[in-house]
Amino acid sequence: MALDKYEHYYDEVENFARKGKTLNRRRSKIRQLNSNLESAFVISVARGRYILNNGLMGRTSREVGAKKIVVGDKIKYIKSFNANVDNTLVQITQLEPRESVLQRQTGKNAVNVKTVAANFASVIILESLDNKRYSKDFIQQIINSLETQKFDGESIKIIIGLTKCDLEDKYLVGEKIKKDFFNFPILEFSKDENLPFFPDFVTVFIGHSGVGKSSLLNRYVPNAFQKMAEVNQTTNQGRHTTSAVRAFPYKKTWLIDTPGVRSFQAI
Repeated sequence: MALDKYEHYYDEVENFARKGKTLNRRRSKIRQLNSNLESAFVISVARGRYILNNGLMGRTSREVGAKKIVVGDKIKYIKSFNANVDNTLVQITQLEPRESVLQRQTGKNAVNVKTVAANFASVIILESLDNKRYSKDFIQQIINSLETQKFDGESIKIIIGLTKCDLEDKYLVGEKIKKDFFNFPILEFSKDENLPFFPDFVTVFIGHSGVGKSSLLNRYVPNAFQKMAEVNQTTNQGRHTTSAVRAFPYKKTWLIDTPGVRSFQAI
């Protein structure tokens, strides 16, 4: 009897086996084997589509299921047989274990958990020196969520970044922050300073709305075009100008910009 001409395409990997009554029934659809998987990581998420660092766009397969994928996640993919004409749409079949993760509680009762980013080695917590409502607790909660984590065997590097340093004489927030977190590195950013060089690992920017994350990113990555907005003079709170997490290339590494948050509760 002649062999099926697609016999060598049938996937015998357990991940692709049918479940239930049809467990032993071969799939008629041609599937690629796990040996054809390629690696990448996610730099942007929008409406069920995942932009990868190599410029491709991914969508999840049944093997990934309902697992939540965030910026920074390392994944494996195959070229989809249903890809678009220019072959830029791929199928994500595996989500790699996360080495580090930034999560916070959300909701009135703090029962919901939101994952912000994954697989980073350093975090810069930004605070503006014109923040009249500076709270030590906000920064401390972020530190609490990170201080026990490691990336590539090393502790997550936590840095305090101060923005709008030209206003320090008017609002004496800077000295208080330096006193409260004297055991952490502190970077002072101003309009005339260049971004310090970060080694070959991913860095996350996090801070209050209007603290200046997008302004800094626009200076470091000219083609980022992140929207900026002024702080409300009445409430002294910024408006959310970054609506989604996104990673941008910077020299040999990546910078992850996150939406501004009014509060942070560690898990």
